[in-house]
Amino acid sequence: DVIIGINSGSADRWPKSLSIKKTSKIIDILYRKFNAKILIFGGPNELNRNKEIIKLTKSPVIDTGCGNDLIEFPALISLCSVVITTDSLGLHVALALKRKTIVLIGPTSNAELDMYGIGGKVIADSKCLCCYNKDCKSMDKININKIISHVKNLLLQKITLIVCCEN
Repeated sequence: DVIIGINSGSADRWPKSLSIKKTSKIIDILYRKFNAKILIFGGPNELNRNKEIIKLTKSPVIDTGCGNDLIEFPALISLCSVVITTDSLGLHVALALKRKTIVLIGPTSNAELDMYGIGGKVIADSKCLCCYNKDCKSMDKININKIISHVKNLLLQKITLIVCCEN
């Protein structure tokens, strides 16, 4: 089974979330194109947002809740074949768990993020990148087709991670 996790929001510091409409559109495309089970994640700030996303989608979505702690959230992320997230806790948890991950980037720095060979970056097609402005609109310029293309490539890709340790 293909399980795709969507981490829909981020902290309030910078506007890093996709619009509700764009998020629901992505979910519908992923469901149709990959016959994927879709899990939606969020923190307390995304409670109403996720309800609106689920209401707007035409596809089944599994709501993982918005009150998961630091044991439950990683456990749920570990179920995913691919995680789509912003520069947020979801990104760092997904990468730590070696999940194939796509990060959506707008007002924060692309250069500060490493995908460790297990994911890709979708950077907003905006002149306002890495601005750290609280009213940045760059996330509106995220290209849905780039997200879908990254998902396809990651699902086809076999990732072998080699962990080396010195004794």
